[in-house]
Amino acid sequence: MSKTKHSKAETKQLILRILAGFLAFLMIAGVVYVALEAVISGFAAEAQEIDSYGFSSSRESGEYYVAVALRWGSTAAAAHGVVSPHGFAVGEADIQKETRSFTPVWLTDETDIFVACDTNLTVKNGNVSFAASEKNTSIGGYNVELTFTDEYLASIASLSGGDSSGYVTDIWDAVPGLSDIFSITYTHVYPAYINGKKVLRIGAFANYAEASSAAAAIGASIEGFNISVVSPSPEGIMILNEDCDTIIFEYTGNSDTLAGAVCARQIPDSDRSYMKFVANDYIYDGAFCFRRYDNGTYNGLTLINLVGLLEYTEGVLPAEVYTTWPLETLKAFAVTVTSFVTSNRNRRFTSYGCDLVASSADQNYRGRTGVNAKVIQACEEVGCRILTYTTSKGAVKVADCAYSSSQGGYSVDAQAVWGSAAGSYLCSQPTMWENYASSSVSWGKWTFEITPKELANLVKNYKEGLITGTTVTDVSFECAEGSTYVYSMSLTDNKGNVANIVRCQNINKLLSGYCHSANLVIGKDSVDWFYDEVISTEIINLKVNYSGNLTVKTKDGLFTTTSSLFNFFSNLGKASKDESAAMYVRTSKGTAVLAAEGDIPMTTLPDENDTYTYVSDYGDFLIVNKLKQHYETLTAKTKGNFVIAGKGYGHGVGMSQWGAKHLGDSGASFDQILAAYYPGTKLAQFADWWKDN
Repeated sequence: MSKTKHSKAETKQLILRILAGFLAFLMIAGVVYVALEAVISGFAAEAQEIDSYGFSSSRESGEYYVAVALRWGSTAAAAHGVVSPHGFAVGEADIQKETRSFTPVWLTDETDIFVACDTNLTVKNGNVSFAASEKNTSIGGYNVELTFTDEYLASIASLSGGDSSGYVTDIWDAVPGLSDIFSITYTHVYPAYINGKKVLRIGAFANYAEASSAAAAIGASIEGFNISVVSPSPEGIMILNEDCDTIIFEYTGNSDTLAGAVCARQIPDSDRSYMKFVANDYIYDGAFCFRRYDNGTYNGLTLINLVGLLEYTEGVLPAEVYTTWPLETLKAFAVTVTSFVTSNRNRRFTSYGCDLVASSADQNYRGRTGVNAKVIQACEEVGCRILTYTTSKGAVKVADCAYSSSQGGYSVDAQAVWGSAAGSYLCSQPTMWENYASSSVSWGKWTFEITPKELANLVKNYKEGLITGTTVTDVSFECAEGSTYVYSMSLTDNKGNVANIVRCQNINKLLSGYCHSANLVIGKDSVDWFYDEVISTEIINLKVNYSGNLTVKTKDGLFTTTSSLFNFFSNLGKASKDESAAMYVRTSKGTAVLAAEGDIPMTTLPDENDTYTYVSDYGDFLIVNKLKQHYETLTAKTKGNFVIAGKGYGHGVGMSQWGAKHLGDSGASFDQILAAYYPGTKLAQFADWWKDN
């Protein structure tokens, strides 16, 4: 053996016992070069695979990764179970307001893992919880930490020619050797990524004293390492194996924006792998990010899915609408979803570290669960488009596209519901095409009966001190302007006290359990109400360049006019105008609208058969609805009770999901559906808006 080889062998004695014969075997004459080359080649391939899982987004790139919380607040837990068919890439997520990224650092073949808080844990029957005491600790949060000594690193750096082949320079590569020595005694021997630095850790002890004793024993057994004891980190996480009896990785970040994260490992030339969240059995793309959340009331890991904007939109559609609905409806809803998350990004950033949550508090989201070819087609065809509007000061902003299940024939102004100013596109308007009376629409129309005493209790539960009586004797209400939603309600008790409740949202809260929206009427003993049955809906695209003589026959005789700008001739009977007083007509040359200057008596009131036509004008197209109005008097089963009758399900602002479906059934395009529900908005590409705003 040459002098150079002998020098390397002497240096290697510092870590020979660490490797427990592994490198000694590789150093056998005749195989060392080939073996080491294979090891180095394997490390290079693994490093290349690790790098392939990284992603990032910024304004400059025009891309955006949505941070959506799957578990937060009261649903945060001591540990979360995750499954992926080929293992995981483990790393660090950085979730900031403007930029987001996932940086992988390590790979594991473990397909079933639990990500847990870095603290003392109790594991029982596959469940992981916070340990009530040291005695009940299954996996402790105190560990022995190892880093290379400066002397060892200096000895490697001083090798002749700088050749460190055959020597451990990445501390994680020492895990197999250390495991051979210490895993029987301490079970847990694993890599850790702490404040941006690779380290090794051994053991999982319930207290500092036990960890200190182990540190002394470990330090006496090996050379080349700094040995220290580390306590549980309130920002740290540990990754456990399927049986929750072994730590396989730990992470702690050094910034409020950082979180430990995992993503699904992929197999070349195979179908894309996803992660399954054990708690709900849904599958997800992107990365799972874990951040400790403890506000004194709730304590556990917040779980955030960091996922591309397009993939997020795909994940919302099956959770909010039926994927069997018309393609144009799904496309319209995709724009609505993308607009909503864009306008609400960073909304919960300071509390949970995310944009929004995966529930109806924001938008229901289930990852890849339920995503099919039709959903993918709808989202790809609209291509992350959003709706924008121009403020009174000329600023272009993304529309906050609120939506609810059904509206009952009218939407309601956002300010009447929530009290805060909103864009003019969230206005009260008729949505007559929604066939809410159909049995297929859940809670499209509904009735409840409530006793005077129960109603008084609702008032007291809503706010203490509003009334002191035992029963409510009278109720009066007023609707929001331009809508059938109740904006204010006055309730008088048997002592003469009057409780005044204002805003639709508060009406819903007041009558919780006895209504599904504020689109209601209420009366004692009985109530008169009506609802519309949709007979037909027609989408009429208007021509822009039609001119000619127009002769209209009315009950007062003939009316003739000439126009160069009318676009529609229509024989719609008694209801051939809308609130704008435009006249719609149909000719053999197409359809058009005429603003007639004469007195043409028209009406939208029902005829003798209680049918009428309602026309909604959106500039370049009309929605013509033929309706049948039903009148009913609902009588309480018990005299003296109040009857509540209502339409629609939800807050009633913006889009109706069922109404969008009915427009799609009638042949409306996605942009027409959006124009009908969010008037005054414009379509834009997210990437273009994101770069400029």
